[in-house]
Amino acid sequence: MRVHADVGAEAEPPLAVQILGFKTEEKQEFSLRKTRFVYEVETCNLVTGEVYVARRRYREFKRLRDALLEECQTCAYCNHFVESLKHAPLPHRAPFVVNSNKYGAHQARKLTHFLRDLVRLVAMKVRHCKQNGHDVDRSVGLFLGVHSLEQAERSSELDRASAWLGPKTREERAELRPASLADFRFSSLSLAPSESDQDVYRSRGFSAA
Repeated sequence: MRVHADVGAEAEPPLAVQILGFKTEEKQEFSLRKTRFVYEVETCNLVTGEVYVARRRYREFKRLRDALLEECQTCAYCNHFVESLKHAPLPHRAPFVVNSNKYGAHQARKLTHFLRDLVRLVAMKVRHCKQNGHDVDRSVGLFLGVHSLEQAERSSELDRASAWLGPKTREERAELRPASLADFRFSSLSLAPSESDQDVYRSRGFSAA
């Protein structure tokens, strides 16, 4: 079920999120599922054309969603965010996979929908919460390979003020992508929060463990 955020004072975030693809890895440890899927998540700033890439496993998506629901459920301000996130479920993970390509493509589409809903919900429903807003924004940003969603959007606002060219087209973003990826191709382990924040963000899915 797709979640459509209510139209309010906040504008739609200028970040386009999609899963570009996936790869499979053979598990070293004993498991009924012999293969794990690693998804390549791209976040593109529609104004500047900057591209950020992170590689995430399914259980990292689940850990992030579960942690956000648990940490925000007692906050009155975040109630709408929590209820909306409950209606943005993750796809079910199959215990056995017969066709890896078909299964991976299906999961990638569903996870893309989830991430787009999540980014929209953070920007429009929870960001200004004094209790959880900063941490949630930061956690989701780190999961996507950016330092925070709000910081990425502020750079877009500055760019709009100094340029009249408007959002980059798909072709322009494709031309910029090779130059951007060298700087922003982040894996699950390549971003390192400060020691004081590390345990908190790890519990929300920022980990390859």
